[in-house]
Amino acid sequence: MNDVDGRVHVFSEAQMPQPNSNAVRVRQRPQTSTALQTERPSTFTQIPIDQLKPAERRVRKHPRGKLDKLVSTIRRFSVVAPILVDKDNRIIDGHLLWEALKTLGHTTVYVQRADHLSEAEVETFRIAHHALLEMGQWDVEQLKLSVEGLIQIDPDLVAHTLLPMGKIDGLLLSGFDQPADADIPTAEKTSLLQHGDAFIFGPADGAPMHRLVCGDAKDPTVIAQAVGGKAVQMLFSDVPYGLVPIEGVVSAKHKDFVEGASMSEPEAIGFFTELLGASAPHVVRNGAVFLFIDHRGMYGLTQATRSLGLSHICTVAWDKTAGGMGGLYRHQVEFVLVLAKGERIAVNNVQLGKHGRNRTTLWSSSGMAQFGVDRKAALDAHPTVKPVQLLSEAILDVTNVGDVILDPCMGTGSTVVAANRVNRVGVGVEIDPIYFEVAVRRLQAVVDRPMIHEETGLTLEALLDQRAASSAAAA
Repeated sequence: MNDVDGRVHVFSEAQMPQPNSNAVRVRQRPQTSTALQTERPSTFTQIPIDQLKPAERRVRKHPRGKLDKLVSTIRRFSVVAPILVDKDNRIIDGHLLWEALKTLGHTTVYVQRADHLSEAEVETFRIAHHALLEMGQWDVEQLKLSVEGLIQIDPDLVAHTLLPMGKIDGLLLSGFDQPADADIPTAEKTSLLQHGDAFIFGPADGAPMHRLVCGDAKDPTVIAQAVGGKAVQMLFSDVPYGLVPIEGVVSAKHKDFVEGASMSEPEAIGFFTELLGASAPHVVRNGAVFLFIDHRGMYGLTQATRSLGLSHICTVAWDKTAGGMGGLYRHQVEFVLVLAKGERIAVNNVQLGKHGRNRTTLWSSSGMAQFGVDRKAALDAHPTVKPVQLLSEAILDVTNVGDVILDPCMGTGSTVVAANRVNRVGVGVEIDPIYFEVAVRRLQAVVDRPMIHEETGLTLEALLDQRAASSAAAA
């Protein structure tokens, strides 16, 4: 065999160059086993797991937690690749898999025995194998399509890809240009919807599992109806401020909220405690609780959350980029209490910017004073509507794809719209039928599918027509 101009040529015995006594003698390299690989292939066999031996030098380190992830993957898929070993059953590649199988209690293991390799070739192959793994890169567009497909089939599968959730969310939001706050329906003066009404999306491939319920969120049975037995990863709400009337102070157009306006401080503490006390039991251990509040309601809300055993992680200031209504100064900042049901928030997709999410305790996002072209529609619908982009970012920080987000004071449904936008499940409760109807119409428009009244199986329009006809007949 000769190598000329980078091409490999194979000679027959008759074509081999003949020795020449006058030629310069070149030291011949011994033929390596690589040249004979097709003649002596590696073999597959099953052996007792305790016969395996680790390599003397393990050239690759694994980060903490990788073993647990591999164990979880094997449990989920029941697929195990063979471990590559040499003639003495010393591991060439597959140390972490070996440890995972031992953790799972396996007594035997399939191996691929490369007994044709010399010790030097084993060491060379081990380094080359790991170097090759580092040379590839993701095809972002194809990866995005694959992840989106998995979400449509079964969102729980996404976690088993072992991609960091920050990376997954970045993929899913890349190229996302849907106006977050467009087309908010105008609130009517009355509504034929009533407490006890619940709307969901009908069964269909890939249909979101969002659920909206009209009722009093202080009632544990209402929250239980909304949650439907699901574990809540995040409670995220703009709670009524308790000490602040809406009419004439926050908005000249809207009436006061059904509950929560013009309370004394002790009344506000009791109100917050009762409201959050109905929802908090549904939040998982070390789940997140994010609550919007202004400076006047901060003390009462803090006292209530402490009494419920919620841990204060930090306080975020939301800079609305322009002043709104106020007294001596116009108010430009609102606050978010970031709390945990436990000592910490278990899901951390920020990780100090490791996956590109550089987040701080200052959130800058336009409020109602600078809400763009959709400002009038948003204000017509609700006096304290929050930007969907702001809510989406917060949801991304502390939840995973498919997690349940509960808003017990959803107003016109911005939190549920944000949850839908980032592939989470939104659950919303609203006490005011007028705002509740706006939320149902809004979510239908975003998802582009009709919601179904859970009790009757009717669409929103069919239910309203039926109730209007009944009212007319009764009159």
